[in-house]
Amino acid sequence: MQSLRASRVGCQRTALPQTWLPKKFPSSRSQRPRSVQRSVAAAAAGQPLSFHIGETTVSFPLSKEQAGKLSESVKSLLETFAAKQKAERPKRWDMMEYRLRGEEAASVGLQNLEVMCNPNAYATAFDAKVLITVSTTAGVKVTTEGRLSNLKQDVDAFLEA
Repeated sequence: MQSLRASRVGCQRTALPQTWLPKKFPSSRSQRPRSVQRSVAAAAAGQPLSFHIGETTVSFPLSKEQAGKLSESVKSLLETFAAKQKAERPKRWDMMEYRLRGEEAASVGLQNLEVMCNPNAYATAFDAKVLITVSTTAGVKVTTEGRLSNLKQDVDAFLEA
């Protein structure tokens, strides 16, 4: 049986031009790309808030101030449901819309956070569901529907921690 050997005859090592070589990632923090700087700042800026929605949990960084504003929106929605229960005649109630966008959202690594609830669609606050949309600067977008009571518990737990 003959053994097979690779022949090195005719193989030459050639140097690649400089344009073909990969660029090295800068080692100093100030020279990192802006997207990396934002994600590092986002991780340091806020603790993760977790929404437990059914069998799914969505976590993202949020500051205590922003969570406080969300909590105020939820409380005003609960007051709307209380007024709806006391009302003698049916009427159209305003929707609760909490939106976190722009620089305020980018400070914690989000592109957009929306929490919406229409009190006209539900008889009581215990039946109410909220539509939650979270989109990150990295391009991940999650839209889900969960119970208002669960959202309130998650936000209150986050503010107490």
